[in-house]
Amino acid sequence: MTEQSEGKESGQSSMRSVERLIDILSLFAEERNGLCARDISVVTGIPQSTCFRMLSCLVEAGLLEKSGTLYGVGGTILRMAQGGQMYERLRRISLPYLRRLSHKTGQSVGMSVVDRDNFRLCIELVHNAAQELRQHTPLRTPLPLHKGASGKMLWAFLPEVRRVQVYRDNALEMEESWEQVSRFLGEIRRKGCFFSTNERIQGACSVAAPVLGSEGDLIAVVTVSAVRQRFTEEEIALYIRLLKETCAQIASAC
Repeated sequence: MTEQSEGKESGQSSMRSVERLIDILSLFAEERNGLCARDISVVTGIPQSTCFRMLSCLVEAGLLEKSGTLYGVGGTILRMAQGGQMYERLRRISLPYLRRLSHKTGQSVGMSVVDRDNFRLCIELVHNAAQELRQHTPLRTPLPLHKGASGKMLWAFLPEVRRVQVYRDNALEMEESWEQVSRFLGEIRRKGCFFSTNERIQGACSVAAPVLGSEGDLIAVVTVSAVRQRFTEEEIALYIRLLKETCAQIASAC
């Protein structure tokens, strides 16, 4: 057998395994709990020995949970579903305000949140003049917190333990000590706004502000962005004022 044939067979086998895993998980779309391995094997047509191995992998990954001989939906899937619902509600409430901000500024406006692994997720993006940003700010794609106005604003409002962890995870890319970074993040929190240029995307600039809950907890960050070398001082002042107004309106509506 040639290497090409072996590679083709290996790829087909991997695809078959993925299809079987999907078949198993699909059973729980309606029957969320109470399926035993034998029932899963019969319904999917997967041999019992193979089914047991796949179920073990899904349990280990947190996608399924096992209680006695029965399997049900795992914590990972539940968190994903809850997160999706939370983000969808936030997007639905915020979108009219984001569109209004984009119209007033003539720039692209985005909303970002931080995920449980300390990455930034852009959950909404309203385009206006800076259409090129579509290629650089993908929705729901994990992005680093230590680069760009959106990321640093999210980083600044994290609990201290998580702020330190973000620094440790990215320390090799930073020249500053944690003490310097901590003071810098404290200044961002105090001002409630941050401007960056050429940090994550060359030739792009952004101004960000936080949406805060009634107890000062972070809900999201809203950002005005453009593919330009720099905003003027007058534009920055205007955008900060409009951003803070928009963030307050969103916070009141949440």
